This record gives sequence, C-alpha cells and structure tokens, in this order.
Amino acid sequence: MKLSLILEQARAGELSAVSAKDKTDRKIVSYINLAMVALYNKFQLVTEEAIIALQTDATKTVYSLDGSDPDVTVAGLPMEEDGFMAIVSAFNEDGTEAYINDESQASSLYTISYNRLQIPLIAEHAYVSILYRKNPRLITYVDDGTQHAVDTQVDIPLQLLDAMLHYIGYRAHGAIDGNIQAETNTHYTRFMTACEAAVLGGIITPDDTKLQSVESKGFL
Repeated sequence: MKLSLILEQARAGELSAVSAKDKTDRKIVSYINLAMVALYNKFQLVTEEAIIALQTDATKTVYSLDGSDPDVTVAGLPMEEDGFMAIVSAFNEDGTEAYINDESQASSLYTISYNRLQIPLIAEHAYVSILYRKNPRLITYVDDGTQHAVDTQVDIPLQLLDAMLHYIGYRAHGAIDGNIQAETNTHYTRFMTACEAAVLGGIITPDDTKLQSVESKGFL
C-alpha cells in the first residue's frame, strides 16, 4: 500500500487527538516502521529462497545469512543485508527436506545463532536450499521540500491496514507519555484484535505473500 494512504488514515483516525508536533510525517514514518516489524514478526508475509554452496573444506561448516557470505546467494546475488529473519525450511540438492536442529539426525543443520547456520560436511550434496522469512524493508523518510514525506510503497498488504493503524496509535500515544495509559493499552488491544480478525476471517490469503501463504507465528 502507499505511504500517503497510511499517513492520511492515521491522522484522520488514531492520531486525530494528537498535537500537530507529535504527528509530523517524519514521526509517523518512524511508527510505521515499528508497526512493520511487529506485523512481520506476527505473520509470514514475505519469504525468499537462498542457495548455500557447500564447501568441502572442513574448516568451513558455518554459513552466515547476513549478506556477508559469498557462498550464500539469492538468485545469484548476495543475500540482502539485514533481510534474514528466520528459516522456514531447508532442502538438500536431491529435493529431500533437511533436518534442522535435530540431534537424532547426523546430517541435521543447526542454527547456531539467529543468522548463522552450521551444516555438516555432506559429500553427496553440492548445495542446500533454504526458504526463509524476510525482515520488512523499512521506510526511509525523504522530505519533499515541504516537511512532508515523498510517497512510496509500503510492503504491507492492505488487509492489515487496520492492524497497522492501531499499532501506530499505540506507539504514538505511548511516546507522548512514557507511562502506561488507558489510551495506549486500548490501541494495543485493538492491534491484537485486528491481527486475530485477519486470521479468523480469512482475509489473509496466499496471494499476500511472494512465495508462500501467510501464517501466524503463534502469538494469536
């Protein structure tokens, strides 16, 4: 959806009672970014495939998923820096699904940190394919010369606009007063309710993702 739509809806609704100085485009963009992080944590919104070219050198069994490892590529290019969130599944070269963090399997892969994967030396395989959840591409505020943001695309499906607006309200009201206030709690409760409704109502569909269906992370 467009940034301009979110800004317009936030000012007309959740931020209508907030002073002008507390709802500038720059501030709302910062809240939008926080909302995107929250929504990407809750839902599997974007997935991507990375190919890990296995090395036969016994000193190389750990592969970094932060864009710095030349043996890990996405469509032939390095992984996007800070783009990796979590592994969904992994597959060997022959198409069999690889075990992850399973101590009962000698060929299991291990996530030794959130963005580092240890792979045992498996001579019969030249590569491992991993499907992973991507972090959101956050919005960079760009001033159009009038203290307003240049319009851009926000990578959130329109079906989650309601949830995003409530999260913006939650962060904005909380920033004005650091204490936990009823208004802040109300917006967070509405955010959770909107996320739950998106799942129960079936308005989140496979078409909302680039590679596979959206799933709740288990918070709902």
